[in-house]
Amino acid sequence: MRARGGEHSEKPGHTRPKGIRYPTVDTIKNLLHNAIMAVKPVQISMDGELLRKVDADPEAREKGRSAFIRSAVRLYLSAKERRRVDERISQAYSGQADGMLDEISDLVGAQAWPED
Repeated sequence: MRARGGEHSEKPGHTRPKGIRYPTVDTIKNLLHNAIMAVKPVQISMDGELLRKVDADPEAREKGRSAFIRSAVRLYLSAKERRRVDERISQAYSGQADGMLDEISDLVGAQAWPED
């Protein structure tokens, strides 16, 4: 039986240790609701051949289309950000190769290579 505050009343002849709270169905329902609602449903269009490739992929079969597509989008966005950073680094150092080589030439010349 359900008592106030989400606790259960004891069944006759059954006792529980004092101080231990057991989850109620409401608590589990709330946890599941929060976990499920962390993602928002969207509708996308995809050509048949691409959809067949997605469905044939083992990860998509194991985790489902949505998880597979979320993973693919994360990977794409991460790669896109990495390309942006690489391009900014290239722009920052473009035309400076000779100056950078001059800065490290003394260090490169002073390096001792192990003898064979």
